[in-house]
Amino acid sequence: MTGRPGARNRPTPAEADLARRALELGWELALGATAASQAFSRRAAAPTILAELVTLVDAAADMKWALARLSLKTRQRPSPEFVVTATFERRLEAVIGAATREALARRTAAGVRLGRRPLIPDAILARIARDRAAGKGYSQIARELQAAGVPTAQGGREWHASTVRAAHLRATQARGD
Repeated sequence: MTGRPGARNRPTPAEADLARRALELGWELALGATAASQAFSRRAAAPTILAELVTLVDAAADMKWALARLSLKTRQRPSPEFVVTATFERRLEAVIGAATREALARRTAAGVRLGRRPLIPDAILARIARDRAAGKGYSQIARELQAAGVPTAQGGREWHASTVRAAHLRATQARGD
């Protein structure tokens, strides 16, 4: 569940997957679950809890959760049993990755162009398009631009066929050709 004001109060897929796996193994959801942490408890005999805990920790790691805290209580009556509470937290890279994806999606939805802007002037793009339409290859166009002393977009020493191709594809896609 997200902690942002005004956000919907439902679990994210990653939260739901971890909770589902814990419940499948017989663990109970403990109080205090947040978007960044979830806690589960289990009461059983030692071998059972140990095997389930290992399975749960492995499943959590696959889902980018890490075991943060583990508490153990024992009860001797009427038969020996253990109560284990395991708290998992989202791994930092998962939290940062999700926040980055959300921010980029918001910017894209707002119409913001992401990434470095193409720096090849329109006149050069038009020349590349004309040369391609005339049947010249990307390598030949790159050699001609180099011979004509046309500066590269990023200040490189020479034009490459791959740069000419990328510029041509970008220009034709922008025009809808």
